[in-house]
Amino acid sequence: MSLKSKTIAVYVLCVLGVIWTLLSLSGTTMEICPTSGCKIFHDYPFSNLLNLAGAMAFAIIMGLTFFEKRFLTLIFSSVFMLLDIPLMIFQGITVPCLSCMVSATLIGLVCGMVFYRFEEYTPQIIFVLALWVFGYGAGITSIIGEQFITPWSVNAKTSENQIKVFFSPSCTHCKEIISKMVENETGENIKLYPVARNSDDFKGISRLSCSLKKGCSLEQALKQCWGGECKEHKDKVSIDIFVNSLRNKFYLAKLGIKKVPLIMGNDIAKNKPQLQKGGGCSLGSESKQCGKGSEINSLNSIYGG
Repeated sequence: MSLKSKTIAVYVLCVLGVIWTLLSLSGTTMEICPTSGCKIFHDYPFSNLLNLAGAMAFAIIMGLTFFEKRFLTLIFSSVFMLLDIPLMIFQGITVPCLSCMVSATLIGLVCGMVFYRFEEYTPQIIFVLALWVFGYGAGITSIIGEQFITPWSVNAKTSENQIKVFFSPSCTHCKEIISKMVENETGENIKLYPVARNSDDFKGISRLSCSLKKGCSLEQALKQCWGGECKEHKDKVSIDIFVNSLRNKFYLAKLGIKKVPLIMGNDIAKNKPQLQKGGGCSLGSESKQCGKGSEINSLNSIYGG
């Protein structure tokens, strides 16, 4: 491949990168993205900053290539790839975003072509490429794995549980409904799927998990969740609580559910919720929004709100 062809390839890929990141910035790609992460990430301010920064980075690489700034182009491309790695790994352990991975693919192609154009294959460059491939693999794996994702239950002891409840510790409607359910059902018949709506909810979920591990009954553990304490962890949120709560939140997002509480019947993986109009507590970032009533699954639902 001639130097001219390599240069043209860099230009074309950079232009595609700019176009795609600007489309992502406008929200256009979100409408056609099949993965749950696209809509979730688009709601966060940092997403717009990342897309804008990505468009500028593609433009800068194109400019540096045009002016034949070999050293700066190599350094900038390496940094561009390195910054992309934690973003892909984050998707790998949380929620997949196909639109983000298209951007990552263009980053890999552009930077790879820059290295190829300058025929630069130092140990440092190879190391950067290896790290990027690892991160890319994590992101792609998460997209494939989304089809098989299952939610996490804080009190799962048996697969025979019939009632599945998604809730947030700060949701007053959740507290009312779950309290009624605990009064009428034994703990073995209720599976709880906690979802953090804000930072305080993570602490509540940690208290619930801690209390259950100590052998408390479901009723006692829930009281700790609503506002008690578990001296063993002193409200410290472990990484598994953080990840598992996000896992439940992303599962609901995949189903198109934006509020809790949500009550589902047996076979949670196959139920397709049909939501009632009305209240419930929003699952938006740091959300405090709650309406009247609750949204529940009308398929195999047990309690109304």
